[in-house]
Amino acid sequence: MRNLKLSKLIFRVVPNLMSNVRCHVKKACDPEFGFVQFRILSNVGRGIDTAKVIADLHGVSQAAISKTVDNLVNQDYLKRHVNKDDRRCVKLELTPKGIKTIENIKLDASKAFEPTLNLLNKDEKLELVSALECLDSFFLKIQENKV
Repeated sequence: MRNLKLSKLIFRVVPNLMSNVRCHVKKACDPEFGFVQFRILSNVGRGIDTAKVIADLHGVSQAAISKTVDNLVNQDYLKRHVNKDDRRCVKLELTPKGIKTIENIKLDASKAFEPTLNLLNKDEKLELVSALECLDSFFLKIQENKV
């Protein structure tokens, strides 16, 4: 398969996948704990630990993310660590409450999504596992190389 054809396929499939995931995550979140908060905690959990980088990923201003981060810190989902040598450099870290919250949301969303997997037969499920493992590895390579 040519790279352009594969690229088009990725850009067709991944947004559909993400839309479905987002829908299930939103349903799994408590009304007072929204999807944006979940995304911020998930990003921090994946090692994306500054408000600037998170803001860039979300396509919003750092001020908008900082306000949400302030709320997450005040509610004990996140901790801030200020660099002693450069006070402008603030790293974010999940608290135990933050870890438990995202784990619970992911579990609830996964349980809600699980019945849809019955649309696949055993061989299709094995193919999907293989494809998702390949995508996981591919996106890790992208992150490492910052392509």
